Amino acid sequence: MTVNTVCWTVLSLLLCAALWATQASTPPSQPIRVATEHWPGYTSADGQGAYFELLNIVLEPTAPLHVQLMPFQRSIAAVERQQADVVFAVTAKDSSLLLRSTQPIDTDRIIAVYRSDGPVKLPLNQPDLNKFRLSWRIGYNYGKVLGLTASGYETISAEQGVQLVKNQRLDVFLSEEGDLNTPAIQALLEQQMTQYPIAVEPIFFGFAPSERGRALKQHWDKAWQQRQHQPALQDFYRRYPGMRVPVAQ
Repeated sequence: MTVNTVCWTVLSLLLCAALWATQASTPPSQPIRVATEHWPGYTSADGQGAYFELLNIVLEPTAPLHVQLMPFQRSIAAVERQQADVVFAVTAKDSSLLLRSTQPIDTDRIIAVYRSDGPVKLPLNQPDLNKFRLSWRIGYNYGKVLGLTASGYETISAEQGVQLVKNQRLDVFLSEEGDLNTPAIQALLEQQMTQYPIAVEPIFFGFAPSERGRALKQHWDKAWQQRQHQPALQDFYRRYPGMRVPVAQ
């Protein structure tokens, strides 16, 4: 190989690396298709809420988002089938096809709520839950997350789930800890109810298994590393105390 050939090879590699870095740091210019469950305070049909704000802080898209509201499992399926580009709040157990953000965006602390005078006794392990009548909110999919074989009744709210346990219609309601922090639920929990932490589960942004999805994930991961220590992202987690700040790496 001649000196000129070596020089051209090195130059080509440097140009490719520079092009990759530029593409990875350039905000997406085409609309991002988001499929998501409607979670009050986190997502909405008009692109408002904590998850959309986080997406805008990190990806800085220059085109409007296309938002499709649908049940959580359908949201995952839509992104798996490349009918959408992004889905929010997925765990590692929700899909083997999705491309997940390298770093989690939040951590769910899953709490088991049950009657103190009911059939549930401590110590309570995840496999033990299969013996009980279970429940969780629509869209939370805690049965799959915890690897349970027992089916669960899906409630429209955390308050309904806690009320069903209080009235002995169910044995255990599984909830994200932050969802229990309302005056109405706290009043219910004071009535012969027990809360027991059952698991901690990191959650991610999920991207479509496509060229577009891979490009968005690449941009997200690079931008996330750059913004972790910047005021905008730090301020975001201060304004949404229900979301736990992931450990910076």
